[in-house]
Amino acid sequence: MALIVVLVVLLIPILAAVAVIGVAGGPVRRRRLARFAQRQGLVISAANGAQVIRYLAVTRRWRTTGVAAGIAVPIAISEIEARLRGGTFGLNFSTMFAGWFVGAIIAEFRLSAAPVGAHRVASLRPRTPRRYLGPLPWIALGLSLAVVWILTGVLLVVRDDRLVHLVPALIATVTVIVVRVVARRVVDRPQPHQPIDQLAADDAIRSRSVHVLCGSGLAVTLLSLATIFLDMVVSTGSADRVLVGIGILMTLAAPVIGYCVATARFRVADESGAAAAESVVVGA
Repeated sequence: MALIVVLVVLLIPILAAVAVIGVAGGPVRRRRLARFAQRQGLVISAANGAQVIRYLAVTRRWRTTGVAAGIAVPIAISEIEARLRGGTFGLNFSTMFAGWFVGAIIAEFRLSAAPVGAHRVASLRPRTPRRYLGPLPWIALGLSLAVVWILTGVLLVVRDDRLVHLVPALIATVTVIVVRVVARRVVDRPQPHQPIDQLAADDAIRSRSVHVLCGSGLAVTLLSLATIFLDMVVSTGSADRVLVGIGILMTLAAPVIGYCVATARFRVADESGAAAAESVVVGA
């Protein structure tokens, strides 16, 4: 029986790795390209199709790799604990999501490290994250983090084991900082000197990256908020069913809200003509 358990534990990470090779290594389908164009209001041409396909391939590869790591790592840890303490192993949705998020961050760094050619555009109009994503998600991200710390402060007063309840708030804070820093890096990425349709695709790629980053950060922050809320319910000692139900709904709603932000339709304001008139071509 022990041998079977070990084989199962080893088989799941192997299957996860195979999934990464099969899913992430395959070609980008036309349907996925069309969905990206629809969300961004982008016209795909022969010139800009390749850069969009590369973006979709790189992000899919790293995000899928992150999910696979999120599956394999907790299984390996659980197996070690099972050997040491006689516990059991299992899948963890939180680590899977965390792996996906880390993969998304790595993908953006990989894309920002790509060469931009001998010339790049230095626009006199500063690029800001709000140009690529509306203000509401950013406001929601900031407000949710503020509420997390408010509830954490209340919980620290009520409960004795105080340091434990700082963990969700610290995770949310680090996540928001990472999202803001990486989003800024995406926005400030050098823009190559290209025809208008390729510049539009470059802006669309930046916009989708910022959407995914903010949506992921919002999901993590809301999950932290739900965790703190449930801790507060437990700390009362009554465990009211209505309050517990609200906490569970908050937990389920967090990734849904993040997904909605990440996949929302958004067309970057067409400033190609003005940008071309006001930009300066910078040599290598």
